[in-house]
Amino acid sequence: MNIDCRNVQDMLLDMAYPESGEADGQGRLDKDISTTDVARHLKNCPECRDYADALVDIASLLPSSHMNVPSGSAERPAATDLGIEGIAPAWPRLDATIERGIKMRIARERRNMALFALTATGILTSVWVPLLASKPGAFLGLQAIGFFGIALFYLPLHVLREGRGDVA
Repeated sequence: MNIDCRNVQDMLLDMAYPESGEADGQGRLDKDISTTDVARHLKNCPECRDYADALVDIASLLPSSHMNVPSGSAERPAATDLGIEGIAPAWPRLDATIERGIKMRIARERRNMALFALTATGILTSVWVPLLASKPGAFLGLQAIGFFGIALFYLPLHVLREGRGDVA
């Protein structure tokens, strides 16, 4: 993870769970990075976008009856009623847990892709190896068909590039 991603993730954590006096109300929570910079970074970085989604999921799972309600409001229960007086969240642990969850999801997706590729390879091997063993000349035919398919795929691209004048 690079420094920009770390700064953006810290900013997202501060935006999701602001502590008193942290936000200055000007659209900036930190001197180095603005909310527009965060939004721009989220467009280009899937890891930070996943991090932001995880924070939204966590916020939706937390009890909201005492959050984002003014302290003098009648709707807001007292901290002693909730049993949370004097309890402060461990932000580094939350950050590490979110990071670990995202890494586990990425690893799970990679594992699923690897299993898919392995299954596809097994199916293709079980079909083509006996065919090629019985008819070795079929390999030349497969090569010709493959090259023809590649040529058909790239021909429209070549024509479009020629039309734009991009031919090198």
